[in-house]
Amino acid sequence: MICKMHDPHLGSSKVPFSCLFTIFGTMGKAPFFISLGLGLCLVVACTGAFAQRNPADYIATEAQVPSYTLPPLFPAGFATLPLAAQKQAWETLERPRIIALFERHIYGRAPSYQNGNGWRITYKTIEQGSTALYRRRQVLMTIANPADDTLNARLMVLLPLSGKLKGLAIGLNFYGNHTTTLDPAILLSPSHCDPNPNFLTAGDRQSQASGGVRQGRWPIHLLLQQGFGLITAAYEDFEPDIANLPSSFKPYGLRLLFAKAPIADSVPAFGAIGAWAFGLQRMLDYASQDPELQLAPAYAIGHSRLGKAALWAAAQDTRFAGVLANGSGRFGASLSRRQFGEPLATICQSFPHWFVPSLPAQSLATLPVDQHQLIALVAPRKVMIASATKDWWADPKGEFLSLRNAAPAWALYGQSALSSTTPWPAPLNPARSPAQLYHLRPGDHDITYLEWQTFLSWLGK
Repeated sequence: MICKMHDPHLGSSKVPFSCLFTIFGTMGKAPFFISLGLGLCLVVACTGAFAQRNPADYIATEAQVPSYTLPPLFPAGFATLPLAAQKQAWETLERPRIIALFERHIYGRAPSYQNGNGWRITYKTIEQGSTALYRRRQVLMTIANPADDTLNARLMVLLPLSGKLKGLAIGLNFYGNHTTTLDPAILLSPSHCDPNPNFLTAGDRQSQASGGVRQGRWPIHLLLQQGFGLITAAYEDFEPDIANLPSSFKPYGLRLLFAKAPIADSVPAFGAIGAWAFGLQRMLDYASQDPELQLAPAYAIGHSRLGKAALWAAAQDTRFAGVLANGSGRFGASLSRRQFGEPLATICQSFPHWFVPSLPAQSLATLPVDQHQLIALVAPRKVMIASATKDWWADPKGEFLSLRNAAPAWALYGQSALSSTTPWPAPLNPARSPAQLYHLRPGDHDITYLEWQTFLSWLGK
């Protein structure tokens, strides 16, 4: 039997063994020696499934990390300027320069668009109701280019039943809005999704059978208790996460929509990470034009590849009050020059559609930007970087060092941030300041109740 083992950061890989549920179900009914044999087969199969992440094949210990020098956060002579002049130079010169470097070398640029110059973005409530926990809206976002080509995304908006809205979490999900809750009223999207039998998808499409399978990643009750609302959408509504769509799907996505509005200069158009970041920004547009939502601070939330997108969205768009990037790894929060964990060649080979086409030919050691500069672009707003102890592929220590090296950007605004001597904290002992938080959790590559609880508790202080 062929099944798929799935890691939301690595993608899916086919391995020839019986599915976990099938094996364990059989083991419970079989004699001891048959069960033992099946268990050994499972161990061997899992070893093969994750061979692509064997620590022996990559830099996975501190002793292997090459020496490196980070690009300076500020240019030469910057510190000699008065503080007010430093802040002005950062906002008018350095910040735009760093964004342009990330556009050119990693994420690409979103073509310019505005309502009224041929582009149109509309929001239509297609369903609304309530449960014992929340008020619900389902909104169809339609983006149309000057040629009248359109893209639809389905937003799910969940709000507390009463009381002042204290904040909004805006994030993309992997398998559909319906996977975040058991609410049977949540509508499916026709967009592509990764075929995953563990999440009961209907092949490469969303399935009603998947209702609630990702509740653990979306503790909606916790958000509501804290007075927060949630706006989420399936990330593949905005851009399919696959280099070549199967023939059963009509080509779609933001990159295709923008192909008829090319960028005038030599900067390449955005890859999928940039497209998902653009989607988060348009979800924020919806909140900004809604009288009930527009006054609440909005935070970009993302895990893994969507953590990369959340960081890039918040770095560009200062309307976000902050960001939670969890397990975002290579070209998310972790320092590129450490070269720890996922190699450049691996991420570009596995996900060529995520970034600019020139990225595979570059070198981590000589890229003109590093990820501490990306995090610094969020200043003076709030940023939480979260890691897991066993997620070496994403380089937890490199994520912390990136956040720490970004701290001087907050000093420009008189904000207290992490010290240059702040040590990498022990698990469950966050390193925090009023504007920066680093959290390390025991375990693997995932986002859990704990990350959300830590983030919301920190915001409330």
